[in-house]
Amino acid sequence: MGSIVFYPMSFDKSITIQVGGEQSGYPIENLEDGNWNTTWMNGNDTEAVQIDFDFGTGIKPVWFCIGNHNLTDTGKGIKLSQGDTGVGAAYNELEFLIGNGGYHDYVSANSGLWIETFSAPNSAERYYRLYIEDTTGTKPEIAFISMGTTVFTMNLNYSLGASLGRFYGTEKRITTGGQVKSNQLHGVKEQFQLSFDDIAETDKGFFDAIFTQIQGSLYPFVFTDIDGTNYYVRKQEENNFHDLVEYQIYNKQWTLIEEN
Repeated sequence: MGSIVFYPMSFDKSITIQVGGEQSGYPIENLEDGNWNTTWMNGNDTEAVQIDFDFGTGIKPVWFCIGNHNLTDTGKGIKLSQGDTGVGAAYNELEFLIGNGGYHDYVSANSGLWIETFSAPNSAERYYRLYIEDTTGTKPEIAFISMGTTVFTMNLNYSLGASLGRFYGTEKRITTGGQVKSNQLHGVKEQFQLSFDDIAETDKGFFDAIFTQIQGSLYPFVFTDIDGTNYYVRKQEENNFHDLVEYQIYNKQWTLIEEN
């Protein structure tokens, strides 16, 4: 028995650099694609950065995540704030979440995938701003930023199986002339399984809710294992198999492919 946490990612917000810039080849759009291997980098050294998010409607986030970043020293403090006026506006900042309104000293060392969870702010706002303090001369670099209002926590019998080996994503086909052609869709990725045992009928809604948010295998998500390790993954199967189960207590297994 153990606790495992799922964080469905959201990449449908508008992101704008207000202070700072972008290095050639590392555009701001890379923060919006959810891709671990494409990064944004600030265009200037030792400059505090402000990045604005427009969610289109008011939200009260309960977690914040950055992936594949270099914000792991005390010279790169971060702070997250709410705004009530608009992108780029000189609004009165409703500071919250990280460092109690001040800068979080740094993102946890050796944590390329970092999640901060917190109590939801008092008000739901449409606009949010990430500040990055930079005093080191090394330009801030981040692959993606996400925040969300939903956390799924399970306390069920489960096991994180040993790695199933490497998944190469190789597609093979035979031409009309009888030649075998192959195409590698992506670089090598690790593949592993989550197995859940003795799940009651009432717990099926948990899987349905996650499955709906990630839309099958369409969107990546983060899950935190019982030992606190974060994984950035995508579900391999397009289906949610519990609809085929007829018994009150059953076993469920998800196969996951890492996104980094």
